[in-house]
Amino acid sequence: MQTKNRRKSVLESIKIHKDVTITELAEELEVSTMTIRRDLKRLSDMGIVTLVHGGAVLNEGTTALAAITARAQRMMYEKNRIAAFCASLVKEGNAVYIDTGSTTMEIAENLKERQNISVLTHSLPVQNILAGAKKIQLIAMPGVYDETTKGFFGEMTCRTIRSFRI
Repeated sequence: MQTKNRRKSVLESIKIHKDVTITELAEELEVSTMTIRRDLKRLSDMGIVTLVHGGAVLNEGTTALAAITARAQRMMYEKNRIAAFCASLVKEGNAVYIDTGSTTMEIAENLKERQNISVLTHSLPVQNILAGAKKIQLIAMPGVYDETTKGFFGEMTCRTIRSFRI
């Protein structure tokens, strides 16, 4: 299949399904996963899709909120297992940093019943999940809010993070 036709097929599939996996596209188009990765990277560079672990999500409208929502719903079994494992590494008295992302939200869910741990985060969803956890010290990072990642970023955020030892 010619590159132009293949990329057209990839785009059609993304428009129909809203999100795709690399493996499914590779099987459907009978090409290697690396070929699909390159095609998706090109679509991402053009702002048409957002790359997610194992695939891509169609960017719709002017916000990437749909992409984040889609990521949060994908591969839930795997995310839950990863989150449970990560949370099992956190012991009483530990301090941890939790980044933005759909898997890190699951980690926060696994930690919210814990006690005597400190959590530093710039993720608004993680802050919301842990806000009611009375036995966890929650430290929210300041910064400029980015709707795409649902996190706070910027020089103020970096300066604050550097002041902690995690």
